Amino acid sequence: MGRRAVDPRAFVSSISLIALPGKAFGNDWNAYCFTLSLPIALVIAVRYFAPFYRRTGEVSAYQHLERRFGPWARTTPSSATC
Repeated sequence: MGRRAVDPRAFVSSISLIALPGKAFGNDWNAYCFTLSLPIALVIAVRYFAPFYRRTGEVSAYQHLERRFGPWARTTPSSATC
């Protein structure tokens, strides 16, 4: 299995380039710091979560919870997010 590339252009938009730096200049740096943390989260997801889901054959965390703990473990968190 070869390495899969992630296209960084998926995270770049006009909001990323214009609005977030402007908001950081006008108010606080919270939104801009969140944008800077996206590459870190991407590396963690690609390195740990994607191989786990590929290996187990599951498509979501809810499916993993159901298989491991039973139907209640899938229904409870999924209904809490609705």
